[in-house]
Amino acid sequence: MPKPKSYTSKDVIAVDVNERKIVRGSYTVNIEEDTGIDRAYRYKVLAENLQRKYSSTRYLAWRRRRGILDRVRSYHEKAKNIIVNLAKKNSHEIVKFAKNPWICYS
Repeated sequence: MPKPKSYTSKDVIAVDVNERKIVRGSYTVNIEEDTGIDRAYRYKVLAENLQRKYSSTRYLAWRRRRGILDRVRSYHEKAKNIIVNLAKKNSHEIVKFAKNPWICYS
């Protein structure tokens, strides 16, 4: 296998992905963005509260009643869509920032 040619880097960027924030930057630019974990978590809590409200030890009404089941499913689907959308959007923003760190994309 041939040895790759050496090159000099143009610039250095940093990306820090946490649960609450995504921080990306270079020497001069630092951009902080909130993640949507809080919004997705709110929908998960709403679904769990509905399941708790309409269940007992003998009869799980939320599984058998179509309206309640559809609402629980929609809350879970909304939470999933928020997470997937944010992953796509944030990865695209990081790539755009890596290509040209001098332009602020936010």
